[in-house]
Amino acid sequence: MNALDLRAQLELDLTWRSTELTFLQNQIAAVDKEEDRNVLRRLAIVMLYAHFEGFTKTALSIYADAINGEEVNAVDAHDAIAALTLADALRAMCNPDKKTDLFRRELPNDGELHRFARHREFVSRWREFGAMVVSIPVDDVVDMESNLKPVVLRKCLYRLGLDSTIVDSYEGVINELLNRRNSIAHGASKEGIAEAVFRNLRSRVTELMEALILAIVEAVQRKAYLSVA
Repeated sequence: MNALDLRAQLELDLTWRSTELTFLQNQIAAVDKEEDRNVLRRLAIVMLYAHFEGFTKTALSIYADAINGEEVNAVDAHDAIAALTLADALRAMCNPDKKTDLFRRELPNDGELHRFARHREFVSRWREFGAMVVSIPVDDVVDMESNLKPVVLRKCLYRLGLDSTIVDSYEGVINELLNRRNSIAHGASKEGIAEAVFRNLRSRVTELMEALILAIVEAVQRKAYLSVA
């Protein structure tokens, strides 16, 4: 995994999105009346959110795919990455309906015993699990949940073993952008958007997207996806 190549992919994705937003802003600026420009910025808000969500999904997916491409064994992976790879086995271990055949007839309702049996089976297969090649289910892990709230972004970063505190400084702007987008999309708000409001939102959201690029590139550089980074 080459950090420079990864950065180039991420910056290329951000660049075309930024170019599109700038084009839209320029078109709005060419409109004569400020009232009409404010109305058109409603469209720009919806587009800004779409690019924010789209970039975030793309960036985290690129990182997850890059990790998969390293073909690391689960035993050598960061805890979060190993947990994603062993998700099916872990779910089976926690499934209260799964019972050992040895005592299924004699002790069908002995929950403690059957839980121990699941744990025993998991431990007996630990070397097999540890030798599994990391395979992150990207679409399941990088899930924007239709509304990219701060907590949703934190969840995605946490699952990938990235620092979720990066969201803290931008929680307010994410909420504002999402609330404005939802109000516009759902017809709850028909008010125009002032230029200063849009410029501030775009600036702060761009900072966050750039911060995500930096976090991902740094994670690749120090191999944060490994157990000893």
